[in-house]
Amino acid sequence: MNKNAQKFFTINNDRRALAKDAVAQNWNVGRMLIHPPISLMTRVLMKIMKEGGKYVVLAPMQQTQIQWLLLISMTE
Repeated sequence: MNKNAQKFFTINNDRRALAKDAVAQNWNVGRMLIHPPISLMTRVLMKIMKEGGKYVVLAPMQQTQIQWLLLISMTE
């Protein structure tokens, strides 16, 4: 259940969500808070690189993972 955002995507079954597959949606809606599951992190980061925009990404600090290196390279 999401109590922080009025509009959100989720991989869970939630009738209040705008959609279930966030990566397939248009993200050009202004700033977004993104907290993807680790299994989707690479897809999410690739989408951000492709579409541009402003995002806050919550990600685990796993410095040995390729997703971490990709995320850090995007902030420089």
